[in-house]
Formats: sequence, structure tokens, C-alpha cells
Amino acid sequence: MDKTTSSATGLPSFTRLLCFNCGEDTTGNGSAFESAFGSDIKKIRGQARTNELRLRKTRRQLEQKHDDDTDISGDGQAAFEALNLNYNKVTDEVIRATMEELINTPMETGQTPDVYFNQKHLLRHKAEEMGKTILDRSFRDICVTGFTDEEKNVKMIMYRDPDFKVDKMQTTMRLMFLDE
Repeated sequence: MDKTTSSATGLPSFTRLLCFNCGEDTTGNGSAFESAFGSDIKKIRGQARTNELRLRKTRRQLEQKHDDDTDISGDGQAAFEALNLNYNKVTDEVIRATMEELINTPMETGQTPDVYFNQKHLLRHKAEEMGKTILDRSFRDICVTGFTDEEKNVKMIMYRDPDFKVDKMQTTMRLMFLDE
């Protein structure tokens, strides 16, 4: 087969058949080659035509989709708003920074336990909104690591009692703080 270029698509189409032995053009001259493989040749030509039609249709769809996607028409404010809508504000760096803040925010001396735990809960909620799940056990350990030396009794209770959850820890610390 010899390759020629289709004028409609600019892609190669196989329209001429050459004899494998002598290179003679056997297309349409009633040769033995065409009579032996005529049905196969018709199938191949039909498939090539179908593929060319599919390619044209796909190109039209892509051009139409491209035209539909670029409907901003030079308006800078609209382009900026479209960019903001498509921009993913939650990146790995933002998640890492939030987790670092959650883990490394210590309780200050004299700070009320409610303020400390509210900070921790807000940071946990913020991290979970970004898709970072923090288990209760891990959150409890994170809270304990930020305690000052004044709360070492609560640390000891937490290590001894596996049922000593964050809400019990917060209540205990609040009562201890109010007793002082």
C-alpha cells in the first residue's frame, strides 16, 4: 500500500495498492491481486473512512469545547475570579503548617485551660477541613505535649487511665484552675 495524504484531514490515508513483488499499481485495474483481496481492501478502506470521520468529529468537539472554555473575553476581573474558583487553597504546605501549629502550640503559664483547649480544637477542626484526620488518641497526646510542668498531675492521670479522654482532661484542668 502506498500512503497519500487526505486533503480533508491532512492525515495519511491508504488509497493506492502496490504489488508486493513488482511495485506495480494494482488499484482498480481488475488484477488478480484485487480480485483475491477485494473484500479485505473494501473493509480496510471503510475503516479508514470511518476513522477519518471520527477524527473530524473529535476535532470539531475539541474546537467547540475550547471556544466554550474561553468565554472570559478579555475581562481581567472575570479571569481573576475564574482563577480563584479553580485554585486549590489547600496545599500540602498549608496542611503541614497547620499540623505544626497544632503540635507546637504550648500552654502558657497561667493560661486558662479552656483557652488552651479551644485553640487546640480549632486547629484540629481546621486540619480536618483540609482532609487531615486526627484520631482522638493522637489529639489527646498532642494536647498533653503542650502542657506546662504545673499540669504534670493531669499527664500522670492520662498515662494511667486509658479512658481519660480530652473532655475529661479539660474538665479536670478547669476544676484545678478554679481551685487555685
